[in-house]
Amino acid sequence: MKLKTVIFALGAFLAVATASRAALAGYVCGTSYRPGSSSLGSEGYAWLTVYESPDCAGATWGIYYLCTAGATSTSCASSAVYRYDRQSLIAAHRTLVDALTNNLYISNLSTTCIGGGSGCGSYVQLYAD
Repeated sequence: MKLKTVIFALGAFLAVATASRAALAGYVCGTSYRPGSSSLGSEGYAWLTVYESPDCAGATWGIYYLCTAGATSTSCASSAVYRYDRQSLIAAHRTLVDALTNNLYISNLSTTCIGGGSGCGSYVQLYAD
């Protein structure tokens, strides 16, 4: 089996690894892109739910948010380095929809959230045949 990897991230993020981040692997069960300004960013945000198994089976691993500049929500990454611009967020969401539609395995790296919150994602890695 040939493994293809697609990564959505901001450039500086990929070169850094710290103990405060945790990778979570599974399958996308739901995702949505929301344009417009909110506490999750001035250029919109996307969310995804991650399950243990395909077709939304098994344990729910969590709900994660991909935020944009200006985010203040505790569901967003505390560092602006992990925030998406609008075009990157739309591209990431399209890939999440593909992962959902085709039951593709992903890993989602979470990071430290604003104010010690939870559920903030920094990048999604997609594995496909």
